[in-house]
Formats: sequence, C-alpha cells, structure tokens
Amino acid sequence: MNGNKRSLVIGALIGMVAGGSGIAVAGAVADSETITACVSTNGTLRIPAGDSPTGSSDQGARGALPVPTSTTAPRGCLDGERTISWNQTGPVGPQGAQGGTGPAGPKGEPGISGREIVKTRGVFAAHATNMVEVACPQGKTPINASYVAGYAAGPGFVDQMQVGYWGPLYDEGTWFYRATNPLDVPVAVQVTVMCAVLS
Repeated sequence: MNGNKRSLVIGALIGMVAGGSGIAVAGAVADSETITACVSTNGTLRIPAGDSPTGSSDQGARGALPVPTSTTAPRGCLDGERTISWNQTGPVGPQGAQGGTGPAGPKGEPGISGREIVKTRGVFAAHATNMVEVACPQGKTPINASYVAGYAAGPGFVDQMQVGYWGPLYDEGTWFYRATNPLDVPVAVQVTVMCAVLS
C-alpha cells in the first residue's frame, strides 16, 4: 500500500472514531442528565467505557446507531485526554416580548340593576274567583315573585287555593295571581314581586 492510500485509510479510521464518539454522545444524552466525555489532544471526542452505551437493539429503537465498546478499556479518561461534561438542560432563556392585544370578546348578557320589592294584598271571598295584580314601577320588570295565602279573619295559612294563573303579563311589567277560593271563609293572599331594570 503506497503512502497516499495509507493516509486515506488512516483518515477514514479517524473519521469513524470521531463519528462513533458523536453517536455515543447522543446515546449518553438520552440516558443521563449529565454527559461526561474525554477529549484527546487532536480533538477526538470519546465517551469513557463505563459511561457509553453498548450498542444494543434498544438503541436502534431510540434511533441511535449501535456503538461498539471495549470491556477492557479503562474507566474514565486516559493520560493526555481532557475531561469535559455538560447538562442536557440549558439555562433559562430570556423572557419573550409581550404579545399584541387580542380581539374583543363577545358582548355580555344584559345586567340587572335597581332591584325593588313591591307587595299587593287581595281578599278572596268564600267560593269566589279573584285576581291579585302587582305592577312594577315604570321602566322596571318583574324578575321573581312569591305569594302566601291565609285566613282573612285571623292567623293561619291556607294551602287549598285553586290557582288558575301565576306569572307575568308580557310587555306590561306586571305580575298576576289568579285563583279560586274553595273554602267557606274569605282568604287573603299577599303577592310579593321583585322588580328591576334590565339593561
């Protein structure tokens, strides 16, 4: 073999060693938080035998090529080699610039203000049908209501009233209670309505 061919072969071998070292580093990165390597005087990077992967089929599954290692190589760096190490996770980068203003959100539902309680009392004669009407102040709408029925002549609650209609009258801001009294005595009914401005 002449000198030129010998130089090409030696150069190819050095390239294979350097390339193999790079693959070993890739394997070490996948297996450890801290990577340790040895650098020779000519710049060749080598993973110590105790730290480098063995080139098993598991490495092939991770996408790294197998790297042959010698079981007789000494642990750690050799004489004339320099030890270097680094971490997988680098330092935290600087905070990015503030983003632009986002688009306006959809319009919210109408709010409620100016709550006001309005009460009206009505008397239902024995076996009679009657109606209690509660009107909210101008510009306000009934949003909730309740009623209580009792004997008109004295204390006590009545739950026998036959209610025919209970609810608001559309577009008029008024709440209605319509019922029939099935008893032989008069019954008083008080209707309480909460009114408010719907903006």
